[in-house]
Amino acid sequence: MFSDSEEEDALLNEAYAVRIFKERINFQPHCIDFVEKFRLSSDQVEDLLEIIGPALTHATVRQGSLTVREQLLSTLRFLACGSFYHAVGDAHGVSKATLCRTVRRVVTALNNRLFDELVRWPECNQKRAQIAQDFYRVGGMPCVAGCVDVTLIKIRAPVTDEDQFVDRHGNHSINFMVVAGPQLQAFSVCALAWETQ
Repeated sequence: MFSDSEEEDALLNEAYAVRIFKERINFQPHCIDFVEKFRLSSDQVEDLLEIIGPALTHATVRQGSLTVREQLLSTLRFLACGSFYHAVGDAHGVSKATLCRTVRRVVTALNNRLFDELVRWPECNQKRAQIAQDFYRVGGMPCVAGCVDVTLIKIRAPVTDEDQFVDRHGNHSINFMVVAGPQLQAFSVCALAWETQ
């Protein structure tokens, strides 16, 4: 039958599972429903790629790594549709774990490169006066500097300082606040635990 070495080789081959890569879907920038899927035009995606592309470039030359474009598009799709990692991963041909890591990398890159530039209070009095005029024109509200919206985002109970994340409903959550302008621009964004506010 089998010699010891043949049996060992057979066991070793079974122990190392063959990696299977899903076929990736290449979304063309000219497709009709591009904006519907990603909430940005193809030109806006190209601009973002120029800004955050260097931060997303992999140092590896491995066969299965995602390109910078694939990372950005899969993250934009996840953020645009509010679905689960499984659903978006299946649509883009990546695993749930890969998509989770990718979303974290892209959002971190966006925050590091663009947050301070895009999310800020107007600096000069002229811009503030213009915002008040815009709010009056849009909604008939005089002397408004921004609209505040706050929501609770449920989270799993953290291991440390668990009591700081319990909200008034008894759930574990973080408090997320946005102050927005009349053209939906963000003036302030804050996400904190209760005790740190």
